[in-house]
Amino acid sequence: LQNDPTNIDRQRDLSIGFENVGNVLVAAGRREEALAAYRKNLAIAQQLADGDKGHVGRQRDLSVSFDNVGKALMAAGRREEALAAYHKSLAIRQQLADSDKDNAGWRRDLSVSFGKIGDVLVASGQRAEALAAYRKSLAILQQLADSDIGNAGWRRDLAVSFVKIGDALMLAGQHEQALLTYQESLAIAQQLADGDKGNTDWQSDLAGSFARIGEGLRAAGRRAEALAAYRK
Repeated sequence: LQNDPTNIDRQRDLSIGFENVGNVLVAAGRREEALAAYRKNLAIAQQLADGDKGHVGRQRDLSVSFDNVGKALMAAGRREEALAAYHKSLAIRQQLADSDKDNAGWRRDLSVSFGKIGDVLVASGQRAEALAAYRKSLAILQQLADSDIGNAGWRRDLAVSFVKIGDALMLAGQHEQALLTYQESLAIAQQLADGDKGNTDWQSDLAGSFARIGEGLRAAGRRAEALAAYRK
């Protein structure tokens, strides 16, 4: 790379290398070192994206780099900085989704960004703002799931989105609303589990859905119903 700095493929390979190093360091709990690796990845991704603003792959790479920086910052408890990184990723993904409204991948990426922003806001105690972000993510995922009802991945994403909204409502003390949201997630999880009884992920999701229903019922004072849900 040093001998041929104009070789874009080599630059991207180097960028991916820094990303992989960052992933390993995050898993090892070495947050500051991970953040340094992710920033090196980001610097290269930014250069590549700036050099070809019409290249959607380069732009998406840049959004992923901002996500990784945000992840490391969140792990380090630096929430405001993480939120700023996630917003930069969101801006790129919004542009990509707006430029090609039929591209389901861009729309899913956009939903993920809203979800990550919601996560930071929940951790920061900004529950109303978190709910707004989660609901934007949910709206996109609902459209994706409705457009391809046979896509189990879209449906699972939708179920997870309902769970995040339910969790935020629980934290806000809105137990009945949380329970209704958890029931939406449960309905999807039940369909997925019934459709593929050998899929351990679907069965695990279903068990988790019943557990959250139990939590919602318990918080709402409906203890007998909560116990029944937990037993499922």
